[in-house]
Amino acid sequence: MKIQIEFDVSAYASEVDVFVERSFAPAIVDALNVAGRRARLAVIEAMPAVLDRPTPFTTGDIGLFEASLDNAGGKDAAAYLRIQPDRAQYLQYQILGGTRGPGDPGSTSTGPTAGRSG
Repeated sequence: MKIQIEFDVSAYASEVDVFVERSFAPAIVDALNVAGRRARLAVIEAMPAVLDRPTPFTTGDIGLFEASLDNAGGKDAAAYLRIQPDRAQYLQYQILGGTRGPGDPGSTSTGPTAGRSG
């Protein structure tokens, strides 16, 4: 006796792709955006613990590029946190260490000024 079973999985594969695109992709994008918003707030809230009296300039522009079905096509969606370039240049010494010199961000043409950091 011989039993042979054959399956045509091509229809199944296309149905799974449509189901994932319509059901899971929006949920993944939503979850990424919720996580991104929380991460943004966590970074802002943590700044006073690591910076000496941070100003609104320092904490103000932590940006979030939210995930979207439009820009990811439902695949490889991502949300990105971003510190604005002028803030990043200013904070590089706080984060990476080093000495601020004349003309560096947060400094004058003659060198760092005394006073607040952050």
